[in-house]
Amino acid sequence: CALFNTFVLQPASGHASDEYIWRQVKFSEYWSKDIWILPIHHTQLSWYWVLCTILPHQCTLLLFDSFSDCKPWITKINV
Repeated sequence: CALFNTFVLQPASGHASDEYIWRQVKFSEYWSKDIWILPIHHTQLSWYWVLCTILPHQCTLLLFDSFSDCKPWITKINV
């Protein structure tokens, strides 16, 4: 299992060098894991997080949103 965090993903969004990103992720070896866990923070609501479990070998994303009845993310997802 690999746990991602915004410390690695934020610089990877475009302004960090490949060398910097590699230094941050090489010890996790996430590419060899069967399960990736990705907490996702809603940038407009500081208290709002969802959790995405990624099964890369099955091409599957599982999204857990504890507030889905109150403020669903469905309108924020680009497919």
